[in-house]
Amino acid sequence: MNRAAVGIVALVAASVGATTLAASKAVATTLPETTYFFNVTLTDDKVIISPRTRVRPGSLVVFTVLNKASHSRNLVFGNYKTGLVRPGGKKKFELNFLVPWSFLSTSTESDGAHKLAARFVCSW
Repeated sequence: MNRAAVGIVALVAASVGATTLAASKAVATTLPETTYFFNVTLTDDKVIISPRTRVRPGSLVVFTVLNKASHSRNLVFGNYKTGLVRPGGKKKFELNFLVPWSFLSTSTESDGAHKLAARFVCSW
């Protein structure tokens, strides 16, 4: 193979490598920047989110829901629904917060009565 052909092959290989590198960087930017672990406690009279109720966009949040109420309760958190959680029971779920958003999480007893709420915010 002459020098010109070797040069062309090297140029093509470098171009493919740069394209692959650029593609891998694009994928990396869509991954969560930070992972947080939150507890959501359901009681007979409130929904408690701890340690706080605010995260930044680009966060992955792992929620652990603990029902300390005397009745089975469900929790609607954004688009996620836990289903009924019996007293003393736990459910775990995770959500990616990619853009600023604020929503009201709600919890009701099994018959739909006694609605409780707490606000969760994702902002800069």
